[in-house]
Amino acid sequence: MILAMGIRLTDFNWVMRSILGAVLSVVCFVNTAQAQSCEMPPRLSRLSAFLISLPNVNGPIPVRTASELAAQLDELDDQTLVELLRKHGVQSLAITLADIIAEADRIAASATMTDHRRLKRLLYDLNQQSMIACNDSNGLIYQKIQDERAGGTLFSDGVNWEEIDNVLANNPPMALALLASLIGAVVGLLYLIDSSYRLAMALMYNRKACRISAILRLGTDAVPVTITTLGRGGCRILPNEPVMYDQYLGKIRQSGGVFEIGDILIQAHVSAIYKDVSDFRFSYRITLKTQKELLAQSTISPFYIKNNSKKPQDGGGEGEAQDAAATERMSKPKYEA
Repeated sequence: MILAMGIRLTDFNWVMRSILGAVLSVVCFVNTAQAQSCEMPPRLSRLSAFLISLPNVNGPIPVRTASELAAQLDELDDQTLVELLRKHGVQSLAITLADIIAEADRIAASATMTDHRRLKRLLYDLNQQSMIACNDSNGLIYQKIQDERAGGTLFSDGVNWEEIDNVLANNPPMALALLASLIGAVVGLLYLIDSSYRLAMALMYNRKACRISAILRLGTDAVPVTITTLGRGGCRILPNEPVMYDQYLGKIRQSGGVFEIGDILIQAHVSAIYKDVSDFRFSYRITLKTQKELLAQSTISPFYIKNNSKKPQDGGGEGEAQDAAATERMSKPKYEA
């Protein structure tokens, strides 16, 4: 079979060596980079210190303290914070950090410590995870690999490449299986990293599926729409009257519009137009407080959704899978009797 394909066993061995070498190089590079820059971002350190200083009992906190906490939260830029976590080698803290920010926002909004034990536990987890993240990146793995490679072997038990070559040469099915396993492992790892990153982004940007009635103001004209996805930097809308909406597409593309939700006005410009939905970016990022006020008007209970790399297609393709799932959930009332 291998001869029919025109590929020799030595070619398989070379490919597998290359894959293993590439994986090890990535591991070494990541650990070396983290060892050089692993530390907590200053803004995160200040927020943690402030939260640690809060009372260890449930109950009201001073209004001034709540205002100071709200000011710190408003100063946090999500995109910059994520970049800082990555730069400082502690991007694994993103999910725990999102939980802490959500808890801090509840405290600041209500001026009440509702669950001090949970807050302290989250802060403890953040501290432990940051220590683990930095300890794991201290270069010990890289040094061990370098020492063993210098000795002519890759593994501490003395197995070398010559022995591996002999085994693979005498067992072609094993060579094929090993190659397939290595490729599958690399692809699986990349998929896991991508999924984790998208989930972390959804939590950090507070991107939620919802069902909010709104008016898109285009000068003196008004177009009724429904917001189906809301983040701090933009939203996805579903026109209530598609034919009417299509008549204003030229104006929307040229100058954007203003969303009117209750007494809240948000200027935005269109970033993508599909057959059934359109994506808009806000001219300025809304605060967590404003987003909470908007989500409170949703006719369904808002829930987190991950970023989807597949865009909506004509006729509603796979890219709208999450919006379709949200639509199914929209049939359920927000509050049950």
